[in-house]
Amino acid sequence: MTWQKHSLVKVIEQIPIGVAVALPDGTIEYANPCLRRLLGVSAAQLPGVDLAQFRVAGAVPPREEVRQSLLAGLSWQGETQFRTEKGEARYVLESVYPLYDETGTMTHFIHFLQDIVALKYTEMGKHAMFWSRSIPCSTKRER
Repeated sequence: MTWQKHSLVKVIEQIPIGVAVALPDGTIEYANPCLRRLLGVSAAQLPGVDLAQFRVAGAVPPREEVRQSLLAGLSWQGETQFRTEKGEARYVLESVYPLYDETGTMTHFIHFLQDIVALKYTEMGKHAMFWSRSIPCSTKRER
C-alpha cells in the first residue's frame, strides 16, 4: 500500500479542490493552493481572514444558521458563490465538516470548495438555448 506514504498535507496541497481549515469563528488558519487560486489571493493574504468576506451576500443560508449546524456536529453542503480579490464571481459546491481533537472537542471546520463555474455557465447556456428555440415555436402556434 504505497499510497500510505503520502502525507495528508501533501495530498491536500495537490488536490484540485479548494481546502480551508478554519476556526469555529470562521478565521482561516490554512488554505491550499487551489483555494488561493480560486480566490485570486496569495498564501500570505488568507490566514487570519474570515472566509465569509469572500462570500456573495445572500448566496448561502445565513452564516449563523450554517455555523449552528456545524457547532451541533452536523456537516453542511450547498452551492454558493464567492468573489475573487478582483471581484469576479466564482460558483462553488461547498462542503463543511467539523474537526475534533483527541478529547472530542470541536476545534476547527474544514471547507472543501469545488469550482463549478464552468458547469453554471453550461447550465445558463442550455437555459438560453431552450428559450431561444421555444420562442419561435410559440409564434408558429399563434398563426
